[in-house]
Amino acid sequence: MIFGSDLDAILVRPKIEMLDTMTLFDTYFEGIGVKVRYSDKGNYFNDTLRRFGGLDATGRFIKAAATRSILDKFMSRKVAEGGNIIYLENDQRAYLNLQAIAGSLGDEKTAADLIDGLVGNQVLQRGYIFQCERCRLVSWYGIEALTAEFRCNRCSLSQQFTRGHWRDPAVPHWYYKLSETIYQFYRNNSHLTAQVLYKLKGESRSAFHYAPEIDLLDFPRRGKSREMDVACIVDGAIVFGECKTDSLKVEALEKFAALAGMPLRYPARVIFATTQPVSSEFKEQMSKVPNAELMLRSDLYDD
Repeated sequence: MIFGSDLDAILVRPKIEMLDTMTLFDTYFEGIGVKVRYSDKGNYFNDTLRRFGGLDATGRFIKAAATRSILDKFMSRKVAEGGNIIYLENDQRAYLNLQAIAGSLGDEKTAADLIDGLVGNQVLQRGYIFQCERCRLVSWYGIEALTAEFRCNRCSLSQQFTRGHWRDPAVPHWYYKLSETIYQFYRNNSHLTAQVLYKLKGESRSAFHYAPEIDLLDFPRRGKSREMDVACIVDGAIVFGECKTDSLKVEALEKFAALAGMPLRYPARVIFATTQPVSSEFKEQMSKVPNAELMLRSDLYDD
């Protein structure tokens, strides 16, 4: 008779290790001599999802018009909303205060609660905007770099920050900076790729694996490379896709036509996603691509 922990000692516990998604796609393409790796956009994408807390959290944030408008404001190229959005030429970035975020969400309490969560997840960073007393540079300084002083980002002068280093109001506002990887993710329109993957995951019944924004090396021939915006496996079926925030061009079909002529299993679905109207010419040519389908803005965003 076996009692207590003795049972654990004699049981055989098999381990099953799943291959990661990039390894699966490497295996898929190896027969035609193509290697896969994350592009720069893929690295920004993965870090963005890590900060937001995964694909579902990122997808919900971008799908909703109110929260998406916060990210849009960080793309501003000018001072706006009465100074609630500050654009600084020296680093070509926009910074938002509480009122700018509240303007998107409808009230300050909701905005403050959201900000706390985003700062905690390192989506946003808190800081101040000061003007150097010597070289007059106006710049943003993260809270982690501040004591009773700040060091100018241009001339390196250390100076105590006082009323003379900001303009209005009587005490300085917090201004929030968007994490650089998320800025690059959004500026490079990877939000559309995220929304396609979020929708596909919502359609899956049992399993969903994805490797966004990958480079196909030596495709369609040696020495060349192409980017695959969407690469995922939905319930065991391979899905590839192209995402454009401008109009879809016929040239976007070429890599999928090349794929169809190669000795590998063709994807179960090929997604063409866009936020713009689709021309009849593109639709006609797309009909010649096996398993092709469109996803439009109305399928992916709440407006």
